[in-house]
Amino acid sequence: MLSPKSLCYCQNLKPLLRLLLLASIWPGSLSGAQAEPTQISIKTLAQDCQQAIFSNAPNESRRIKIIGPEVHKDKNGDLSVAWNSTSGSFYNGSDPEGSLVYAARQIGAKCKRVYIVNFSGPTGGSEKWLIRRDGFTEIHYRDSGHPGDQSKYWKWESVPFNYDPSKTY
Repeated sequence: MLSPKSLCYCQNLKPLLRLLLLASIWPGSLSGAQAEPTQISIKTLAQDCQQAIFSNAPNESRRIKIIGPEVHKDKNGDLSVAWNSTSGSFYNGSDPEGSLVYAARQIGAKCKRVYIVNFSGPTGGSEKWLIRRDGFTEIHYRDSGHPGDQSKYWKWESVPFNYDPSKTY
């Protein structure tokens, strides 16, 4: 075990590594941390919800590789549905962003516990999501101008799925 005197050697460590080191020295120092969302099986959802998710899933083609859907539950019991794409594209056609909105609204109508529908691309700048709070009508992203979207992107593991985009977390 390290002594407090030896902590001076920790000052140049990256913040996360320093936090982990401090937690090992003083157990319970992370007790205020919130639990990360946990992945759950889509089979635990109601049949009509599952059907809405599968029937509104992004189009996979030779050019677009899609991973998902993944369903996660946050500490409040609220859910997210997410897909990942290596290209950042999800729907073919003349209005791919309109397709994101349509899919999220259809899923939200049948899945009352889903608060976020997420489409994650190869970079942080390509990640987009829609939320129940605004009726799944606005596409949110890291640089949207909403402080809550910044918080959701950078602190995804601690910001609830039912977050307020106008609030900083």
